[in-house]
Amino acid sequence: MRRIIAAVIGASSVVSVFSVLIAADANGLTSTGLFPVYDSSGETHGDDLAGYLTPAIYQAFKEAGRELVLMNPGGSYNLLDEAASLDYGRSAGVQVVLMSRLAPTLRSKPDDASPSLRVEVKAVDVASGTTLHSFTVSQQVNRKDLEKGFDKGPGTHQFLVVFEKNSDKSRTVEKQALGRTVKGIAEVIRTNVLAFKGAAVVYPSAALHPGPFPPSCEIDFSVRYTRQRSSSKGYTLFVNDRDESTSVNFDGSAALNLTPGLNIFEVAVKDPPYRLALQKRYVMNRWMECSAEERHLVLEIGGGGEALLVAKR
Repeated sequence: MRRIIAAVIGASSVVSVFSVLIAADANGLTSTGLFPVYDSSGETHGDDLAGYLTPAIYQAFKEAGRELVLMNPGGSYNLLDEAASLDYGRSAGVQVVLMSRLAPTLRSKPDDASPSLRVEVKAVDVASGTTLHSFTVSQQVNRKDLEKGFDKGPGTHQFLVVFEKNSDKSRTVEKQALGRTVKGIAEVIRTNVLAFKGAAVVYPSAALHPGPFPPSCEIDFSVRYTRQRSSSKGYTLFVNDRDESTSVNFDGSAALNLTPGLNIFEVAVKDPPYRLALQKRYVMNRWMECSAEERHLVLEIGGGGEALLVAKR
């Protein structure tokens, strides 16, 4: 039998600090960013585990009616440089960030048949750098499953495949042994975070966007390197799991037709400036109201590879 254990560290001692440090909105809710899960597990497939765990956490919160803001801190993202991460969080406009680490796997012996994956999670106040809440989730896995890793299948892209409920792909991630493990860990993380301070660390989704909205809108999308003051002319673009790469024209602009509501953009750039520390894939979630201020969306990639999706008039 597999066991999931969530150890909450010092939660009672930080609850009183939370209400003092965090400036919430009128509903007592705080915008919360989700950083990519950082892999320091030492596992052969640790990068894949961390990569799939990030969207699984996002989806777990979404299923509970909460919307985390996806953070894109760049290819040089490192938990050791927390100051840089918090600077980025401030530029993204969030008040709290969730930072998670896939820690070294626990084994009772080298050939332990049921090692335990461990994920350390903390909620950090962006303004002060104070850790508001922290805990560790441990889950036993089958050694052979861990050694095998994921069967990604043809055409799989890492972010949205985790969530596909009716996919025609034969081996979507959440149907696999490690995928079920990832999903279970994500749900425990959600439970612990939402139990803290009455779930005030994350916004609800649609409640903040009452409408009314037009049925659809035409926008243009582009990618810009801010330090070089140049635009990408070659990138792949998925919008809500739909390949829009053919919409990218010769000058790097893509004409899109979007529906108001939550939209997820996935971008992989192919023409980065020399030595720019890119992420393999940038994934942004944005609630579109189809207002006049949102007709030009630009993914701005900074000098450290960090990226923000901004609206230009």
